[in-house]
Amino acid sequence: MHDPQQVLSVGRDPRVLPEYERLRNEINKLSHVTRPEVDWALVHEMAQAIFEKQGVDLQTALYFTLARARLHGLSGFTEGCEFLSTLIVTQWDNVWPLAHQSRARVEMLDWFIARVSDVLRQYPVGHDDKRLIYRCERSLQLISEKLHHAGLFRVPRIENLLHFIEGYTRLFDESEIVIVSQEQDVMKKEMQVPPVVYFRSDDADGSVSPDLAQLPTGSIIVGREKGTLKPTVLKIKQNKPPRPSWFWFASGMVSCLLPVLMVAGWGYWSTLQSSRQHDATAMLEANALTWPVAPDAARLSDVRLALGEQALRDMEPQISRDYQAQMAHVQQLSPLWAYQYADGLRRSLRMLYPQSLAVSAMDSQWQQMLSSQRGVTPSVSGWPDATVRVDALLTELQSLERLHKTVTISYLKSSLYDLRKDMDRDTPFSVRLNRLEALQRANQTVSQAELDALQATLKSYSVRLYQLQPAPRDL
Repeated sequence: MHDPQQVLSVGRDPRVLPEYERLRNEINKLSHVTRPEVDWALVHEMAQAIFEKQGVDLQTALYFTLARARLHGLSGFTEGCEFLSTLIVTQWDNVWPLAHQSRARVEMLDWFIARVSDVLRQYPVGHDDKRLIYRCERSLQLISEKLHHAGLFRVPRIENLLHFIEGYTRLFDESEIVIVSQEQDVMKKEMQVPPVVYFRSDDADGSVSPDLAQLPTGSIIVGREKGTLKPTVLKIKQNKPPRPSWFWFASGMVSCLLPVLMVAGWGYWSTLQSSRQHDATAMLEANALTWPVAPDAARLSDVRLALGEQALRDMEPQISRDYQAQMAHVQQLSPLWAYQYADGLRRSLRMLYPQSLAVSAMDSQWQQMLSSQRGVTPSVSGWPDATVRVDALLTELQSLERLHKTVTISYLKSSLYDLRKDMDRDTPFSVRLNRLEALQRANQTVSQAELDALQATLKSYSVRLYQLQPAPRDL
């Protein structure tokens, strides 16, 4: 991005890149309750790295423009607008998010407009900035025209920025702009990308091309570069007829009321939009951030100090009912609730971001975790073998008894020894648990290793039982 002539390609989804993760960490500070300082230089650097590594996408381009507006003032904002207008006008059908994700595109643009509007109001704009203002105005006009013809379900509020910039153009000079060029076809062809607007006085050496020599002083030359052939000429004619006194009175009243109405309307819209976004964000984050944990002693002590004993006694009936209802709810939960909860989060992410590589990787990690906790199911269990051997031995003893035959003690001993080996090979979970409970009743120490082994076995059984449940269908 340091080379002004560098050619960038249209990029794909950048969310799998580590640079995008660092960029998002800085952008998220804008909505953090503590309002930490955003490192805009890092945002600018990471956006450049994404452009060079993977290409340009709409989301990163908006972050890049906001960073330039923060770092370089009006000139940075103007360059960012020209960058965005080129991207939107020429690559709207190809840029990520894809064309069918129009809702995501509109929300991204609305977010950018709301953020950069606050930055624009802080710029000290003077008469020397008129070239930047005209360039910025033209870029925003191109963006607005493209968005109005893009078939979106709702057009982003780009007019808010455009009207704000147009207010400065009217302040520079009370003049009437009349298009005197007759080459309309050339104008339409040339204005498909954002132009550079400059004045004749910008030429340091005072030299002009023969085609431009006869232009009146103060003409605005619109073209991509200085010296562009067949430019569109906007001739400025002073409009000096005197205006009646009532006009100035009405203008003063309108100028006083208009900012109030704009601020009130903007405030109402911002509040409504913020409330809707907050509710939607809270709904998504609640499932991931909340986990039922009973308050510990330290938190209960803080509550007691904050409320006082009398307030706690008054709240006892309500608190008791709420806690009792929650305990009754826990009694009805399945032992597999934790796995069902986690699997519900996984399916929710798959529905929200079906094309995300990060979500696909998380899905694979979830399946690997289940496989690791399930463990290897033994193909042969000792206890069934022992049962078969016991039945066979009893049958043999009954047969010998009917034949009035006897067996030696050594034969019985050998058979019982084989049975013991089969039983020790796979001790049932309930038998192991009974043994530890017997040790506890005898006031003997139960080793942590035995408890950990039982817990691992219980997890394995839980996963096996969970995987037997009918799988819910993804929407």
